[in-house]
Amino acid sequence: WGLTEQLVVELKTQVPLIHQVIPVPLKLRDRLYGTIGKNDQQIHPLLRVASHAALKVFDKYMRLFEDASIYCVALVMYPHYKLEWFRLRRYNESDIRRIKELLNSTFEHVTQTWGKARSDGPQDVDLVHSDSDQTLADGWLSDDKMGLESTPACRDTLQDYLSAPLVPVETLRRGGLLVYWDGQLKCTPRIAKFALSILSSPASSVDAERAFSSGRLTINHLQHSMGDVTFEAKMAVGSWFNTPLLPSVDTAATLVEKKAKH
Repeated sequence: WGLTEQLVVELKTQVPLIHQVIPVPLKLRDRLYGTIGKNDQQIHPLLRVASHAALKVFDKYMRLFEDASIYCVALVMYPHYKLEWFRLRRYNESDIRRIKELLNSTFEHVTQTWGKARSDGPQDVDLVHSDSDQTLADGWLSDDKMGLESTPACRDTLQDYLSAPLVPVETLRRGGLLVYWDGQLKCTPRIAKFALSILSSPASSVDAERAFSSGRLTINHLQHSMGDVTFEAKMAVGSWFNTPLLPSVDTAATLVEKKAKH
């Protein structure tokens, strides 16, 4: 399947940039809803059930994003998205205003820390990032593309950044997102430096090797010898817990007890 090949590429061990964290799950959610709603006899009922189960887990984790404001800020600082990404997904104007306030407060906080820092230039960041920007452009999990306008003269304020036309996604792919913002330091140094400080943050990972590298901050120190299969099962059960798939500890205990008898 071409769809399966794309998904395998997307799920390979890598560190995506933080602005990719929300769009990919939302695109995946849309495809899962599409799978459930299709009147296609070729789609096996088991796939529809699995899609419904995945959506239950999805809803559980998406609620956690409400307490993590940096993801919204990162989306706005992606020059092809800005606030238009939220409008495209039918966010109301009240939500848009809240996101703008969040962006402004984050910008003020970050720029205040620059005065305390000894370095005059932007923090050193790794401008080479994963190929996931390119793979997102292909097919099933393709980038959202908004209409583009001509580019006016640049000014170094958030308002001017938001008012400027969206940057074509092809321009961002040419050298990479961080390389693009590095090139903007001469034109809009404050905005570019802020964007680099936000967008260079790696997204969190549930990959075993990356989780173990954080030691006791992420997992119990006795779990360092845990095998990959056990780790994957632990993550799966953890994601199902407190959803209709696995509503209580009693359900999990019953499953373990049945397995132990065989």
